[in-house]
Amino acid sequence: MDSYLKQVAGYYDRMTEFYLHYGGRSLGWHFGLWADPPGSFEDALICSNSILTEGCNLRPGQMVLDAGCGVGGLAFYLALTFGVNVIGITICQRHVDMATQFAKENGLTKCPVYLSI
Repeated sequence: MDSYLKQVAGYYDRMTEFYLHYGGRSLGWHFGLWADPPGSFEDALICSNSILTEGCNLRPGQMVLDAGCGVGGLAFYLALTFGVNVIGITICQRHVDMATQFAKENGLTKCPVYLSI
């Protein structure tokens, strides 16, 4: 892995605990969208997942790629909500390991996460 990619992967590795605290049960690390009335950060992240998927016509059995999946928050949301199969890719080995564990704990065996550099 070249030096720049190592730096980026290292950043995500170092920020993992902060992001897990921020995203809570959503496992999301993006900006949330607030509903009316506003709820928690977790609710805003889950709301943004819902808005992101509006009009996508996702159906059980379809394959979805989550590029930059982190620890798998969106991938798990998609699998649980729509029954799709999701492949996630990330540049941080720690996130691959965590996402794999979260998937096992939630019975999401069709949501593999891979290291991509």
